[in-house]
Amino acid sequence: LPSAYCKNKGCKKHVRYKSSASHSGRDIQFNGTTVKKGSSRDSISVEFGTGTATGVVIEDVICFGTETNASLADHVWEDSRKNGLEPGCVRMHFLAATHLSDDPFATFEFDGIMGLS
Repeated sequence: LPSAYCKNKGCKKHVRYKSSASHSGRDIQFNGTTVKKGSSRDSISVEFGTGTATGVVIEDVICFGTETNASLADHVWEDSRKNGLEPGCVRMHFLAATHLSDDPFATFEFDGIMGLS
């Protein structure tokens, strides 16, 4: 998912994640620990087809509406209910991209990709 800090063409046409607008998000390291204020944080680059996504890891609640084609195992939805989340919502880790290569991301109609773990 593109981050609000991503300013190149590969990001600009997409909805971008802004961590300061989230009440449930937190900056994390790869191991899931919270990033301490003022400390360095892990970053990653992932190749996707002919392009590259570079960014940082975030944990937040992601909600899927009826217009998405997201498919998750039943136990994931049950865990969400047990944790007090709204139906269709899950807590997950994701890459908040600070750079997406223009090729191919500027041509994509979708804002993010799920399931590349």
